[in-house]
Amino acid sequence: MPIPSRTEDVPRTPEELYERLTVKDSAIGALWRHQSHALEVYFEGHRDQPDVALEFPTGSGKTLVGLLIADWRRRTTGASSAFVCPTKQLAAQAHEKALGYGVPTVLLVGSSRGWNEADRTRGLGAGATIITTYSHIFNVRPRINATTLVLDDAHAGESYVSQHWSLRLSRTHPGYRAAVEMLKDVLEDGRADALLDDSLSPAARGVPSFVGPAALAPIAPSLVEVLEATVDEGEDASYALFTLRDSLAACACYVAWNELCIRPVVPPTKFHSAFAGAAQRVYLSATLGDAGELERSFGLTRIPRIAMPAEWERHGSGRRLVLLPGAGMPLAEAGAFVETTIRELPRALILVPSDAQLDDGAAFAPDDWDVLRRDDVDAALEPFRSSSESVLVLANRYDGMDLPGDDCRLILMFGLPSGTNLQERFLFETLHADAALRERIRTRIVQGMGRATRSRTDRALVI
Repeated sequence: MPIPSRTEDVPRTPEELYERLTVKDSAIGALWRHQSHALEVYFEGHRDQPDVALEFPTGSGKTLVGLLIADWRRRTTGASSAFVCPTKQLAAQAHEKALGYGVPTVLLVGSSRGWNEADRTRGLGAGATIITTYSHIFNVRPRINATTLVLDDAHAGESYVSQHWSLRLSRTHPGYRAAVEMLKDVLEDGRADALLDDSLSPAARGVPSFVGPAALAPIAPSLVEVLEATVDEGEDASYALFTLRDSLAACACYVAWNELCIRPVVPPTKFHSAFAGAAQRVYLSATLGDAGELERSFGLTRIPRIAMPAEWERHGSGRRLVLLPGAGMPLAEAGAFVETTIRELPRALILVPSDAQLDDGAAFAPDDWDVLRRDDVDAALEPFRSSSESVLVLANRYDGMDLPGDDCRLILMFGLPSGTNLQERFLFETLHADAALRERIRTRIVQGMGRATRSRTDRALVI
């Protein structure tokens, strides 16, 4: 959609908007050179494009650039604009930063029934930029249909986007056994019996199986009936079933001993109006890559990029000492070394690839220390930041947390960050398609290692 001609009180460019803002945080000064460069390139060549991605490494100020673009488009188009974050905690953090920058924003997170009605009216009426989460855009009944979407931490977007179209059933769900029975004829010989065998040892459970759309299509109507009979209204799977019911024949099914997942291979975002209906979508990422990972995550064929200026490569984002005790010590010695090291510092962050490994990660904590989990920090990181003798154990949260300075000086990364969902497990364990996941894994490692080094003067130990 072309941007209308500006009126007298509308800033001509995002940079001009920043000059007009009343900055409330005394620590915030002029735009950095690379921020100005990105805004200039955006304005000159990308302001009318439906999709554009901007790369901003850790600590380079991408939140400010994203907020300026979102609010400038709100003022220029006279239509609603949203800055979208992966989690509620990150949305609250962005809202706090916006207050310091002087950008007018409203925070719309959590249940829409609990939203402040004045904030909702102001945001949807383009009186302020909305700050919200991916789950409010990729939702069965989205309450936010903004004309501009600025998607923060887009490199992590795949899990939040695909979740809207992913019907997951754990082994303990009654629908799991019923669905596997339906899949007997399209799985390899004997596979369904193995999946239904509760006595199988972990070593005998095998790798995830794949049922493609061509094989799933003939049984899709019967499978829908089975799922409708076993999935209760209100549970997570019921929302995905509502979304997929009429399109199950175009989906794939990934089946493992502990769970199954039915989803499209690539998220069909062009059929989701809250995303596809936006006039412009801006993707902010610390690591864009060039292997098409961003496009696959959002179901698009091509997203133009604005790269970080080459001179930024000379800038650091803190110092990290990386240790791999398991590479040079017996397992017992490595475990003892890790526990001893944890005790040297007041708190530690432990990152694991999936929920199934949370307890394995927590086992590294000293017995007399507190173990915090996702629910403890869902709204804010303060319970961890203010704690002593505690570890925070999180699954698949390699980005989106700022723990600068003494907030955290120790990060433990448990296991290779692959297999965070069943589709990834199939690619990695069954097909051994390491190349297909290499960029995704590299991004998670880089992001995970950077959670505790948020500036050029920061430092942390990574194990």
